[in-house]
Amino acid sequence: TLVLMVTAIVLMLVGPRLTQQLAHSYKSEELKLVRDSLRDNGALADMSQSFKQVAEVVGPSVVHIQTSTKHRPTSRSMSPGQLKQFHRFFPEGQKPRNKQVDPDDEYEEYDKARPLGAGSGWVYSTDGYIVTNNHVVTMDRQHNTVADKIIVRFADGSEYTAKVIGRDPKTDIAVLQVEGSAFHPAKIATDKVEQGGIVFAFGSPFG
Repeated sequence: TLVLMVTAIVLMLVGPRLTQQLAHSYKSEELKLVRDSLRDNGALADMSQSFKQVAEVVGPSVVHIQTSTKHRPTSRSMSPGQLKQFHRFFPEGQKPRNKQVDPDDEYEEYDKARPLGAGSGWVYSTDGYIVTNNHVVTMDRQHNTVADKIIVRFADGSEYTAKVIGRDPKTDIAVLQVEGSAFHPAKIATDKVEQGGIVFAFGSPFG
């Protein structure tokens, strides 16, 4: 009876740890086999290379879009309370100058463009047409008013000022155009898109 009791106590103390060690060893061996299989998998390497080539082809046609606007004052000067509210939304260095302005010149007090938003787009044609979302280039909640300034940055670092050619709020699509010719438009596929096909999403909303 004493031997059985001692054996039971030992098993209670050592059993869980031993079981855990055995499970860990088994899992480690299983992971090693899978890792070796993946390393020797030529099909997976070929697929990875294909993905890289897709990114290489599409990359030059993906653009980053930065919009800005000039704040329109509602009065000849701002009260301390209004300034406090304004400073909540704009960082240091972009605070308005609280001075008297000509009411006929609504931009005089805010003579620098304020960052408004950012998004992605892609080059549609060699003559500088770019497709993006309507909400990217608008400056109000209803997405009806176009931003005062739209800058398009390409993958090579070059930047262009864009103009809005057309917008459709219902489908959230907008078409821009930049002046130039050294563009690489994305090729529009003609193949039918089918369920189960591989799809890649590209963008540059944060630069």
